[in-house]
Amino acid sequence: MRSLAPAAALADIDTVFNGFASPDETGCERCFRPEGTAYPRTPYTRLPLDVLRRFLFKTPGHFEDHAAVVRRLLPQTAHALADGALEDVGWTIPGLARSRGAPGRRDRRRLWRRSCTRGGRTS
Repeated sequence: MRSLAPAAALADIDTVFNGFASPDETGCERCFRPEGTAYPRTPYTRLPLDVLRRFLFKTPGHFEDHAAVVRRLLPQTAHALADGALEDVGWTIPGLARSRGAPGRRDRRRLWRRSCTRGGRTS
């Protein structure tokens, strides 16, 4: 059973990021098939785990709008990490590590403050 803090954090991620899509995403034609790049364009659709892994390890140059793809994948990625489905990915996921200042900074700040308050910290 998960503790309450991670479950609450996952719920917050779902609230803020679930439903994002990148409607114009074409992806790298050398790395992805058209049916694979349909996933980032389609909100509220779960990716097969193997497709999720492939997207997570691609750097920004593989996407038209990398930040939008990261926002689209974030809820499923967070749940997969928490559930242990991505245990063998190592310490960093290059696609997420290189997302640099994606829009939505205000939402991330709000989530951070909320999680600090829940964890007993006030600042």
